[in-house]
Amino acid sequence: MNDSRFFQFLNDYPVFPINGFITNTLAFIPIFAMLYIANVAPLHNNCRYIICVWALTYGGLYIVQLIFAKLDYDNPTGYMPLNMVEPPYRFNLYEWHVRITTYSSSFEIALSVERMVATIDPKHYHSSKTAWKTLIFVTILMMFTSYEIDAFVHSADHFVAGCILQAAIEVLVVLVGCIASRVCRVRYESMYGKATLNERYQVKEAYEMSKAMIPALIASYFLKTSTIVLLYAYFSVREEYPYFISYLEAYYYTIYTINGTFSLCILLLKHPQLRKQTNRKLAPLCGIDAVEKISTTSNSAETEIYFTMLSADWKLNIL
Repeated sequence: MNDSRFFQFLNDYPVFPINGFITNTLAFIPIFAMLYIANVAPLHNNCRYIICVWALTYGGLYIVQLIFAKLDYDNPTGYMPLNMVEPPYRFNLYEWHVRITTYSSSFEIALSVERMVATIDPKHYHSSKTAWKTLIFVTILMMFTSYEIDAFVHSADHFVAGCILQAAIEVLVVLVGCIASRVCRVRYESMYGKATLNERYQVKEAYEMSKAMIPALIASYFLKTSTIVLLYAYFSVREEYPYFISYLEAYYYTIYTINGTFSLCILLLKHPQLRKQTNRKLAPLCGIDAVEKISTTSNSAETEIYFTMLSADWKLNIL
């Protein structure tokens, strides 16, 4: 047993398990909110599918973390875990945690890619049906990838490679997100006078979604990277400091709960259509008057295009 007074206190009192029960249970609220709002907001079905699965990955993560809290609460030697293999299925929970977090990050990349694809031929994409074959294939591929990365992370001989792969994915999430935001903005600006208002609107929606994700992706990068660094540190010193796993586990489910809650909430508040539906549908439930933010910024070029098209339509009607 660790002689540290702090460790002894945490081992004698269920601080971390109770914290895990409360925070992970409350964290389901943003998930339910996102699932509801994403299904009433005017999003393309492909985008809606990715967002909903992404939100559900956090639900899976919270369930795993609640099981961790239950294990620690029922631990006969105290409220702090002493290793990764007692009880035997604790190790399986660690594996599922890595798989789900990798899976979640993969869908953040998928959302950025989907938004870029939506700007290639916005008119055709807007009227297209749900790409079920592609979505299911990508979903299975990401699932397989997450399993493979976990196999590296929890391998005694390849844990360094596993940690590097995890870190690389988090870098890729931010990189692809920034590229998507840039590409969507450039395509939106380049369409002045060259596309219909509906096409411009679809590209603008893609840009708004990719832009709204940036704060979540950046915050997620730093939070997840900190867990990867600590995971590497644990595997490096676990022989000398076996009880480090106790603090690592608590840090893990606290950080991932914060990350999931922040990511979902920031997207609901930053994306115009999701924010509008959140104000309309959820604000009254909280006793808050729905107030929709009206943009006061004007774009002379877009206004000119609108009235040019309107004038042309009038002329056709007269003829």
